[in-house]
Amino acid sequence: MADETEPESTESEKQDPPAKSVTPERRRSIPAPAPAAAPSTIVPLLIAAAVALVAGLLGGAAVAAFWHPSSGSSSGGKFSAQQADDAKKNVCDAVVMARQAVANNMHMKNPDPENPIAQLAVAANARLSLTAGAAYLRGRLDAEPATPEDVVESTEKMAGALERLNLSYLVGQPNSEREQLGHDLDNHITTLGKLCQ
Repeated sequence: MADETEPESTESEKQDPPAKSVTPERRRSIPAPAPAAAPSTIVPLLIAAAVALVAGLLGGAAVAAFWHPSSGSSSGGKFSAQQADDAKKNVCDAVVMARQAVANNMHMKNPDPENPIAQLAVAANARLSLTAGAAYLRGRLDAEPATPEDVVESTEKMAGALERLNLSYLVGQPNSEREQLGHDLDNHITTLGKLCQ
C-alpha cells in the first residue's frame, strides 16, 4: 500500500512544480514607481511648453505669410502695373457679383407666407449667399496675387463681414447686433466701390 501512494505523490509533483519563490535580491531589482513631480519642476515644464507653442505659432505664421499668394502684392514690385490693374479689375468684378448675390437673396420675398417650408427655403438662400459670397471673394484673392494691397485688405474685410453676418443669423443673435454687422458690411462695400473706380 505504501508503494502505491508513493508513485501518486511523485506524479503530482511532476504535474505541478512548486512555485518559484521570489528571493529578496529579486524583489530589490524591481524598480520603484517614480515619485510625483514636485511643483517646482512643473513650472519650468509649463513655461517651456508655452514657449514652444508660441514659437510654433510664429513659425507657422511666417511660413503662411511667405507662401500666401496675396503676400506678393503689387507694392512688393513683383508684378507689373498691367498685372496689378488686371488683378484689381478681376477682384472688383468679384466684389460686384458677391454684392449682387447677397442683395438679391437677402431681400427675397417668400412667395407663400403660409408655407413654413418656403420660409425656410428663402432663409437658406439668404445664408447661402453670404457664405458663397465670402468664399468667392477669398478664392478670387488667392487667384489674383497681383491685386493691390488696399483692395486685398478691403476685400478680406468684406468677406469677413459676410461670414460674421451669416453666423449671426445661424446662432439667432438679436436684430440690433445684426444691424451693426449690416452697417459694417455696407461700409466695406462703399470703401471697395471707391477703390474699384
